[in-house]
Amino acid sequence: MQTLLHSKRLTFKQWIRLEEIREDAQKAAESGADDFPDFVYSYLSAALGVPAEFFENWTWADVFRAYTEVFTYQVLDLPLPILNPSNTSSKELPLWHYKGRTWNYYSHLISKEYGWTLEYVENLSPTEALAHIQEILTDEQLRKEFEWSLSDIAYPYNKSTRKSEFKPLQRPYWMLPKIEQPKKIKMRKDFIPVGNIIEIGKHREEKAEPANP
Repeated sequence: MQTLLHSKRLTFKQWIRLEEIREDAQKAAESGADDFPDFVYSYLSAALGVPAEFFENWTWADVFRAYTEVFTYQVLDLPLPILNPSNTSSKELPLWHYKGRTWNYYSHLISKEYGWTLEYVENLSPTEALAHIQEILTDEQLRKEFEWSLSDIAYPYNKSTRKSEFKPLQRPYWMLPKIEQPKKIKMRKDFIPVGNIIEIGKHREEKAEPANP
């Protein structure tokens, strides 16, 4: 297994295919579907270029260890915002979506923008291709925002202020600032106020611990 896992870096098209299989495996794992092992075998097969049946005689511990190592090896070396997970729990797909559309959509974006052939786009490194895609989508979003700012619909009337106020066009999640959860800190006992603490919502009084002298 040690020699087998020294796989080469995948091309952009191969990487997309691998990601589609990984997403199917994740969905199967979350739903408890019986075909989860099949997706894992398919993932290893696509990444390492060997038949999926090759792994059926392995112990599940070795299979899953290989799956984890290959996934870690194929993680992109550039933290692109476009790869960040969406803030929403479910991503609504368009009605015209179909399985395997990701490659066609991404390759169309790049080839249309730069005039490159599909064969050239296919053999780009995943990092390079996705960086180009992010620039294309960013440019497209900023153009839409400019056009939006020129339309009357971008300035709805506010009855409270009796003025038309600019309402910016919504941006995709990967262009929004990342909101981090506030960090919890411990408070020293001598900083806690002396007296009764009223718990809001329950209207229950509790006696606070006395502060240290």
